[in-house]
Amino acid sequence: MTHCCLTIDLEDYKHATMRDMGIRPVINPDQAERGLDAVFELLDRSNGDKNITLFTTGQIARDQAALVRHTADLGNEIACHSNLHENILELNSESFHQNLCNAIGSLEDATGEKVLGFRAPNFSINESCLWAFDILKTHGILYDSSLVSPDSRVGKPFLYDVITTKTGSVYEFPLYSCKLFGLMDVRVIGGTYLRLLPADVIINLMKKMQDAGYLPMIYLHVADIDNHFTAVKWCEMKGLTGIKRVSWILRQNQWSFGTASALDKLEKILKVFPNKGPMVSLVKGIVE
Repeated sequence: MTHCCLTIDLEDYKHATMRDMGIRPVINPDQAERGLDAVFELLDRSNGDKNITLFTTGQIARDQAALVRHTADLGNEIACHSNLHENILELNSESFHQNLCNAIGSLEDATGEKVLGFRAPNFSINESCLWAFDILKTHGILYDSSLVSPDSRVGKPFLYDVITTKTGSVYEFPLYSCKLFGLMDVRVIGGTYLRLLPADVIINLMKKMQDAGYLPMIYLHVADIDNHFTAVKWCEMKGLTGIKRVSWILRQNQWSFGTASALDKLEKILKVFPNKGPMVSLVKGIVE
């Protein structure tokens, strides 16, 4: 049977969005709790593994430490998703090092377990910042899932790449990017694409991903399945011009579109691609 790795990018949507707006952020802990409850209920009634990897920000680990600890105690893997949901290509080596110190320290304080995996917010590691892998390795990271590629992997012996750094290897599980209807580049699969595309189209894209030699993967945000999507309100955008406020309202409307159907689509996908389990289990099979 074909499997996928269901993963969650666990950040506080409202906190991260307000930071992007350049205004003082507030936390919205209810969204993470609602989203995780819904995902784990779905996994309980699905055929695949009941545990997943959650790429989690340091901010979540500090502000919702009990939730993170409970999630880890259930057998899920807590991996790193930066400290405050920063794009890595906007950092330099020194600031990225400090970012990981803060994030990994907070995650390990919350769970009592070593952090072994990393995913950059917005998949923001590319050719311009490959130095990031040296820093990841110095912080004990064994594997990464930040790179996106349109290239076929057919003929490669493994579902991962080995990235050599100054202090050892990082195992890279890339995502696949392909053209949809010959027009639009789609990252397979999660986020906006999972919310907007029909389930049958998503399943076909995942089959295409597998045929291209990739590990089928889903990257989900709790905001993607939140029927009570909590946008940053107009009155909370203090200091922004009216034009910027309108722009952010429109963007948030886009991000909330399709949340009502996303969980049902995920259930259909998992019937074809049952969850394989936490990503760290794949890596431990490599290094042991």
